[in-house]
Amino acid sequence: MRNITVLGATGSIGTSTLDLIKRNRDRYRVEALTAGSNGKALAACAREVGAKLAVVADQAAYAELKDGLAGSGIEAAAGADGSVARALALLEGDGLALREQVLAALSQLPDPDPRALHAMAEKLAGTDPQVLAAFMDLVNGWMSQRLGRGEGKPEQLAGIAQAWERINRNARDVESYNLDRKPFVFSVFADLAAL
Repeated sequence: MRNITVLGATGSIGTSTLDLIKRNRDRYRVEALTAGSNGKALAACAREVGAKLAVVADQAAYAELKDGLAGSGIEAAAGADGSVARALALLEGDGLALREQVLAALSQLPDPDPRALHAMAEKLAGTDPQVLAAFMDLVNGWMSQRLGRGEGKPEQLAGIAQAWERINRNARDVESYNLDRKPFVFSVFADLAAL
């Protein structure tokens, strides 16, 4: 049996590939499916083929995907910034658990649990650029949603834009100079809490 991942599962080539898989279930096991922004269709595809993971690139489609997969045991993820490598990194190790930790901490803003931030920073330790990139995708997605809603006064929106620039500049420095990620995680959440 071959383990496979189908990229663009809701597109024409992806649906043709899934049709082939469904006709040959004894030959293929679907590890993951990805799609751009159609969470509902991706959830249906994942259920049909019994995928382990479904990843939608558009963070805005995550709720629809998660709802569509409720009770199925299939993991849902989003915000991989369209990167296949980042999406697949979620399958390895503690990628999904880290993602859930980041989303939980973001939902607790402006007062996230410091112990949870320490645990998250420990999982971000090391030099794997995909882990840091996945973390930044989630943080940038959160800030993007705040900017996209246009909530707040112009000064507040300007503050989000400045935080975005500062956080991403610091992330580049952390990766380029192989800096300790724990202080970076705390600085990110301090910046976000101030918004």
